[in-house]
Amino acid sequence: MRGVVTSVVAATGITDVGASSLLNRNFDLNNLEGLGALGLELPSPAYLLGSLVFGIVGYIVFRRGRKTSKPELTWTGLALMVYPYAISQTWLLWLLGMAMCGWVYTRWE
Repeated sequence: MRGVVTSVVAATGITDVGASSLLNRNFDLNNLEGLGALGLELPSPAYLLGSLVFGIVGYIVFRRGRKTSKPELTWTGLALMVYPYAISQTWLLWLLGMAMCGWVYTRWE
């Protein structure tokens, strides 16, 4: 908890680190430098689009795997829905997503 308070103090310049001052202080969320100092970054539009597309494809593959009793499609669909939460680079998101979609294409009947 002390590390979080220290990073908030460093990012915002607050010298009084009491809990009430941190809760009552209005933070400017449009200040991207302050958010970056806290370790928060906004994802790119390409990343958001990729996670949405692969999540929808994953849901379709998951449903198809359950319907046809094919565990490889079920697990690949689940992986397509979940893996964007573990990947932070956009190029890696698209590379792994396209590879899994290609694998599903070869298994789809």
